[in-house]
Amino acid sequence: MRTGDGASGSSASAGRAAAQGQPVYFLQHVPKTAGQTIRMHLRAHCPPGSFVEPTGRRDLPRGAEAIGRVQALCSHWLAQSMEQRFEGREIRRAVLLRDPVEQLVSLYNFRMSTYLDKGVGTYSFALHLRALPRNFSANFLLTRWLGHDSLSAALMPESRQFELVDAALRDFWFVGRHDDCDRLIAMVAPDLGIPGQAKAGNVMASHREFNAFPMLRASELDDGLLAYIRSRSPVDQALWEKWCLRREPAFAPAPRPVSARLGDFASFALASATRIGIRDFGRPGRIGQTRRMRLAVIAREKGQWAEAARHFRRAIGRKQGTPQLWIDLATALVNLDRYGEAVEAFDRALAIKPGMPSVIAWREQAARDAAAGQAAANYRS
Repeated sequence: MRTGDGASGSSASAGRAAAQGQPVYFLQHVPKTAGQTIRMHLRAHCPPGSFVEPTGRRDLPRGAEAIGRVQALCSHWLAQSMEQRFEGREIRRAVLLRDPVEQLVSLYNFRMSTYLDKGVGTYSFALHLRALPRNFSANFLLTRWLGHDSLSAALMPESRQFELVDAALRDFWFVGRHDDCDRLIAMVAPDLGIPGQAKAGNVMASHREFNAFPMLRASELDDGLLAYIRSRSPVDQALWEKWCLRREPAFAPAPRPVSARLGDFASFALASATRIGIRDFGRPGRIGQTRRMRLAVIAREKGQWAEAARHFRRAIGRKQGTPQLWIDLATALVNLDRYGEAVEAFDRALAIKPGMPSVIAWREQAARDAAAGQAAANYRS
């Protein structure tokens, strides 16, 4: 028992020594503010153990040695309380914000394209707006970063919401616009030992290649819809003006009685339940699809490719599926060196949606790998 304690103490000392002098970057990923570009760049280039993407408040490495290796965190689930695990180290917080109208439109496009990829149901932009809380970004930071529960955040006067989030942002090392993404990467790169420029790419561009969702643009919204979004986003608008446009916001929210705030929360909860119902049950034979996709993605993230392939096959089911599901299956098969099956899966994707340049290139590479594998097998025999 004493030996185990001594080893634990040694690991803790090693962890503290490794961490000494290293800042920790908390890169808060507010949805649709270019956070995915940052995450993919860090995921690709950071040394093992130095970059963490928590999926919950308690999802951090265990042990002082593992914590000592962490230099950057980026996800939707960063919480201020996580900083306690990095005692004695400089915390550098960063967040990107976006114009509320553009953000909510981009979020709708992303969700609907993703749902089409997964083979689940889609819904209208009007339902999308009703199923989001007022002041989407402020609410996100209040509940995820500052730890308020959803009800207390919703019932909070908007002047108080602004006060709390604004005060929190004053403690951030970097607050910028979503198009400051490249500048932020360049600033953190020297400490993290990664390239200072991310590979050019657009998440929505890849979705458009694989499905035919008609993209909505903020410029297409009529004045009434724009006014509706602005009326539901006064705190977000004020934060955007102050921190990104660098001007004093014209923010004087009218007091709203508790009954009105409760009504808003009830409407939001009902609309959220409606959207989830449409998403998960809106297509015949697709009940349980969200769970199948979640299991597939979890297995893929863990590198459990055989398990991922099994779940992607279940997600395709007896139906034709979607191009993205066949592409996901093919990717898993490639990682299992089952190139012939991967070629067949890529062919199924191209049969549904011909002419996808990326998929054609991946299919050709898989075919070359299959031929090389067959030639090697023939040589050995």
